[in-house]
Amino acid sequence: MLRRFLSLLLTLALALTLTAPALAEEAAETAPAASESSILPFRGMPGYTCFPLVADETDTPGRFTLDAPMDWDGGDYSMAYGVPTVLAMQDGGHMVLVTEIAGTQIAAIRQDSSHMLHNFLGEGLTVTQGQSTEESKILETFDLHGLPATRVEMVGQGFEMVWIRDGEDLWFFMYPTDPEDQAYTETVAGMVDSFTVFHPVSIGDAPAESFEFTADDTGVTITKYTGDAAYVHIPAEIDGKPVVKVDDSAFYETDVREVTFPDTVTELGSYLFGGCTELVTVTLPAHLKTLPEGTFESCFRLQNAELNSGLTRIEESAFWGNSYLFALTLPDALEEIEEPNFVMAGILSWFDVGENSAGFSTNEEGTILFSRDGKRLLHYGMYNEAESYAVPEGVESIDAYAFYSVSQLKSITFPGSLRSIGGMALAMTGVRELTIPAGVTEVGILKNITVEGSDATEAWVAVGNETTVRGVPGSAAEEYAKRQNKTFVPVEESAPAE
Repeated sequence: MLRRFLSLLLTLALALTLTAPALAEEAAETAPAASESSILPFRGMPGYTCFPLVADETDTPGRFTLDAPMDWDGGDYSMAYGVPTVLAMQDGGHMVLVTEIAGTQIAAIRQDSSHMLHNFLGEGLTVTQGQSTEESKILETFDLHGLPATRVEMVGQGFEMVWIRDGEDLWFFMYPTDPEDQAYTETVAGMVDSFTVFHPVSIGDAPAESFEFTADDTGVTITKYTGDAAYVHIPAEIDGKPVVKVDDSAFYETDVREVTFPDTVTELGSYLFGGCTELVTVTLPAHLKTLPEGTFESCFRLQNAELNSGLTRIEESAFWGNSYLFALTLPDALEEIEEPNFVMAGILSWFDVGENSAGFSTNEEGTILFSRDGKRLLHYGMYNEAESYAVPEGVESIDAYAFYSVSQLKSITFPGSLRSIGGMALAMTGVRELTIPAGVTEVGILKNITVEGSDATEAWVAVGNETTVRGVPGSAAEEYAKRQNKTFVPVEESAPAE
C-alpha cells in the first residue's frame, strides 16, 4: 500500500525537481490572485521548496500552515498557497508531505478501493484509535496544540507519519527518517510541533470565565483574556449583554494562536495582541473602523490578518515586527495607514488593493504600496527581483523600513520630488551608495515613537548599513551622514539622483 503511494511521490518529486524554476515562478505569479480568496498563505520553509499538489480543483482547500520556528537555518524562502496537500522538498532529497482528508470525504474514499488514499485512510483511522498495524507501529500519542496526534513508524519503509485528528477531519505528515542527520531530525520535530490547523471543528465561544470584563448600559468591555486556550472565539454576549469592545492589551503576551471576533465588537484597544508570539491568524470584527496603535506589535508569526471591509484607518505600529506576514488585502474603505508601519515585516511582499481603494494603490504586480495620490511610498516587497529601482516622480516621502531586507536591490534612483526618507528605509538591502536630491529635508528619521528619557517623538536611525551618502554640501544628506558617521561625498546640486 505505502510503497505504491511512495512511488507516486518519488515520481512527483522527480518531476518537481526538473520543473522547479517554472513552478516557483508560476506560484509567484499566481499568489496575488490567491490572496483574494479565503485561502491562507502557506509559509515557505527555510531550506525547502514547497509545491501544492491539487488532485481535484473542486476540492475545498483546507486551512493550515507550517509555522516555521524563528531559529531555523538557511535556505531561500518560497511561497505557495494553502491547498489540501503540500509537498516540501529539500536540496538534500528530504521530503515532507502534508495532507488533509476531510471528514466529508472519508466515506467515499473508504468505498473506493482505487483511490490513492484508500489504504492510507484505513491505516490512519486505525492508528488514531490506538491500534498499531503491520504497516504502522505507534511510537507515541501526544497533544498537538489542542488536537490529538499519533506518531507512527512505517515499518521497513524509512518513513514516519504523524496523524492529527480535528474532529471528523484527518491530517497527516509524512517524512523520511535519517538517523545520521541530527539537524534534519530536529528540523522535522520542530516542523511537526509547529503545525497549525485553523478553525478546529470543536471550537466554540470562549466561556465568560476566560475573561475579565466590565459592563454598563452600552454593553460589555473585555479588559483581559485569562484563559489558556490557543484558539479563541470571543462571544457575542456575556451575561446577556453584547460584547462591544476589547480593551488595551487584553491579549498582551498570551499564547493564543487564532482569535476571531463577533460582529458586535466595534472598538479595539491599542497593543491588543502585543507580544503574542504564537499568534498566526486573526479575523477582525465586521464593523471596526480603526485598527489601533500597536495592535499586532511583535506578533512574529502572524501570517493572516483578515481586515474587515469597513476599516478606514490603521494607526502607527499596528503591524510592527510581523516578520511572517506575507500578503495583505486592504479594504477599499481604508483611507489612512499611519507611519511607521510594516516595521521589520521582512517578507511582506504582496498587497491586494482594489481599483476603488480610497487611500492606496500599487504597482501592476501588487508588490509596492503607494498612497492613492502617489506622494508616499509605504512598502517595497522583498520578492521584487530587480537589482535596481527608480522611485516614481511625484513621490515625496519614503516610509521607515520601506525597502527593509530587500537584499537583491543594489541601486535606487530618487526623484526630484522626494522630501523625506524614513529611518532604516534601506536597511539590509544591497544598496551601498545613495545620491540624495537637494530637496530632501529629512533623512533617517523614525517618527511617532517614544524616546526613553525625553519628550521626543522622533529619532534619527540608520538608512542602511555601510552606505556612502552623496549629496549637496550643507543639505540634510550631509547632516545625516555626520550623525550616522557615514562617508559623505559632496556633489553638485544638479547631479543626477542615482
